[in-house]
Amino acid sequence: MVDQQPAQQRRVNLSEIKQFHTQEKRKLNRLLERQQMINQMAMEAESTLLATKELTGKNDVDSIIPLGAGIFVNAKIVPHSLKRSLPGNVVIDSTAEQIEKDLMERMVILSKDGEIIHKQVTEAKINLQSLTHVLQMARKGRAAGKK
Repeated sequence: MVDQQPAQQRRVNLSEIKQFHTQEKRKLNRLLERQQMINQMAMEAESTLLATKELTGKNDVDSIIPLGAGIFVNAKIVPHSLKRSLPGNVVIDSTAEQIEKDLMERMVILSKDGEIIHKQVTEAKINLQSLTHVLQMARKGRAAGKK
């Protein structure tokens, strides 16, 4: 038979609570940044998917391509000659179907990542709210003790 020992309790002082609060706030900020990055990546994948689908089945498409600093060039896009970049600055030929498939897979992964981050953000907000409440109670108790 296994003996179960009760969880150890430890008293924490106000400065430790403040430290926990600061750590949780930093954690929440990091999670929110990550959430924003995931959302941006998902929007980019979705807009790229829509643009790729729009080109499918078309011949040369006239377009205006931004070069930067408000400068554009007229160009013809040849939809059947799509290229994609790989890590290491490698560019390869790819089909619209393969690009669409890869983008859909990427969107599924980003959606799952987004769900995980959302749960973590929710937990961090709850923790931060609890720590804020504890800090307020500790400050009230300290103020009452000084009277």
